[in-house]
Amino acid sequence: MAAGSQTWSVSPQEALGAASLPGATVYVASGLSLREAVGVAQPLAAEAVGCSANRAYRTWGTWPYEQQLSDTTYWCAVYGDHITYYSSTVNATGTLCDSSWRSSQVTSGGIGYSWFVVRSSAGWSCPTVVPWLNLHPSHYMDYARNAWGSTEYVGSG
Repeated sequence: MAAGSQTWSVSPQEALGAASLPGATVYVASGLSLREAVGVAQPLAAEAVGCSANRAYRTWGTWPYEQQLSDTTYWCAVYGDHITYYSSTVNATGTLCDSSWRSSQVTSGGIGYSWFVVRSSAGWSCPTVVPWLNLHPSHYMDYARNAWGSTEYVGSG
């Protein structure tokens, strides 16, 4: 199984832009606007708000029946204290296997906590040599992100 993850710092404006990506799942701290949550408007503009991004992926199966799941998540936090915003976009690809659904949800922590775990999942439809028979695998991956801008692999299946 191929897998990888890369995390980097982003500007609040870049994190703000991620909220408008097609298919993005977006959460903002209660009582804050999106611009406030990423630190480009008061009241959080005066706080030490830091924003990060992470792209993680995992691949199951072998060519041409491989299924690749990727998640790009942007998040902002009052540094070292609590998450104020995150946006997660899930993609699912394959050579013969087409994605039939994609999902992203928080399974632990979240807005107001110092961490959150996102479960990214997808299902595929894979044709076989038998015309009326398709395989329907589904997979998930869990990654934790925190208020210090770090990412950690949690598990997959």
